[in-house]
Amino acid sequence: MLNIYNNKEKIKNFLQVKGDEQKALFKEARIIRNRLCKNKVYVRAVLEVSNYCCCNCKFCGNAVYAKVDKRYRMTYEEIKLQVDMAKKLGLDVIHIASGEDRGFDFEVLSKSVDYIIKNNMYPELAVGKLDEKQYRELYKIGVRRFILKFETSDRKLFSKIKPCNSGLNELLDLVKELIQMGMQVGTGNIVGLPGQSLESIVDDLLLVQKLGVSMASTSVFIPNKESIFKNEKKGDSNIALNYIALLRCMNRNTNFSIPANSTFGQEGKKRALQYVANELSLNL
Repeated sequence: MLNIYNNKEKIKNFLQVKGDEQKALFKEARIIRNRLCKNKVYVRAVLEVSNYCCCNCKFCGNAVYAKVDKRYRMTYEEIKLQVDMAKKLGLDVIHIASGEDRGFDFEVLSKSVDYIIKNNMYPELAVGKLDEKQYRELYKIGVRRFILKFETSDRKLFSKIKPCNSGLNELLDLVKELIQMGMQVGTGNIVGLPGQSLESIVDDLLLVQKLGVSMASTSVFIPNKESIFKNEKKGDSNIALNYIALLRCMNRNTNFSIPANSTFGQEGKKRALQYVANELSLNL
């Protein structure tokens, strides 16, 4: 199968496979996964510290325009309690998530990651874009894992669905800068976005490969009732599963993390963990 990975048309065909062809794809992905990271699943604790966001992404229920019942920002003491709970559960990766919330106190964020590190745990941040000084400060404290998803490599589609003060080029430049800084960077896309083509999903795969990130993921588009895309069609979880299998096969010498996303559904998550993924999230 190696010869398919430099042929866009063959990659496109593999995104759509089912039955025996899909079993063959999953089998190859599983062999590579087990060779690189053994038959293990790493569990991370997800802690959403804020649901405020300055962006107007059309697929998101936390966007500025969304009528969220209650907006919140967690305090340092509240975060510490959740970190302590994760430690009691035996978890050692704390995935701190939020919207791109410029009102969230950076001191709370920096104190929280320092507390995590001092408890022999690993902070992983998915909080949108920060400024260079803040990245440097977090790196100095000991943060090494940062998630910044591009959602789609299609520039025209990106500009339509993700209005958030910068374009795709700026976001990808930031990914590269964080890697150069010494961060282990994760990125990924969404499968099934309104207006998305299979060709652009192929380009997503090739972009992840080109960026050389440490973590890669995909999620299935699910219409959020608070978002502009609330009446759009749900994405195809089968394509998403094939996507992560191809991610594993196209990066066969790269030991990066691939999470089993909850948007795959219960059975999809099981299949992802059986054949491709090596990471699972537990929402605190």
